Amino acid sequence: MVIQMVIKKLNSLKIKNRKGAAMIVAIIIMGILIVFTFSLMLVAYTLYSSQTKNIASMKCSESANTLSIALKDELNDENAALRSHLYQYVRYNICQETWPNYTGNNEAEAFRYFSLKYNANDSTHGGYSSVEGFPGSIKVCMYWMLPDESQYYMENSGITKKFSEVSDLNHNGVRLFVEVTSESANQSYTVKQKYVLEKSTYSNKEAGVQGVLFGSSVMGDKSINPYGKVQQDIFFNEKWSWTPVYGD
Repeated sequence: MVIQMVIKKLNSLKIKNRKGAAMIVAIIIMGILIVFTFSLMLVAYTLYSSQTKNIASMKCSESANTLSIALKDELNDENAALRSHLYQYVRYNICQETWPNYTGNNEAEAFRYFSLKYNANDSTHGGYSSVEGFPGSIKVCMYWMLPDESQYYMENSGITKKFSEVSDLNHNGVRLFVEVTSESANQSYTVKQKYVLEKSTYSNKEAGVQGVLFGSSVMGDKSINPYGKVQQDIFFNEKWSWTPVYGD
């Protein structure tokens, strides 16, 4: 009798031990499945994030290049002097003491920043409240530099003069730089275009263009002439053309 009871006790202990082992095996399998599931989720997220970044990068690249081309076309339009605020702003402000040339270490004074925005939802002007595919932000940075080989000195005194203080300065070769930066989803892309100024003289047939460009309407526009420059300040007898330069 005693032996039978001992055998039954041992059998019950074996059953209990087997139940514990099965539970441990089940926990291990569940742990492996959980790790495998999270690994798949991590791989899926990485692929999704990579695709999102690629799309955002392409969007930034396309928008920056498109705007850079549009600004180039505007500056080089044959009627830019009459209808381009960009051309007019550059014409009124470059080579002025209020917009110093970039020397390599004076970004705060020499860089001019502009933000591109779509039209507000205005029924009068037919604007839009949003634009499909528009990047998070597009910014334009503009600055100018002296001609490559230009050094302007008062020969007798040896004092270097500011560019805008030289009354008989030939503006040919002045360099304008336009940087367009597009940002979206933590991605950014920048396109820089360089232009070189070619100075000429207005012909008699172009007197009307000259009259409009330096007339009271344009000159009184604060967005074009924020510092109230007059004709004598902005070399109104000169005709300016901006030639894009590539590979430099």
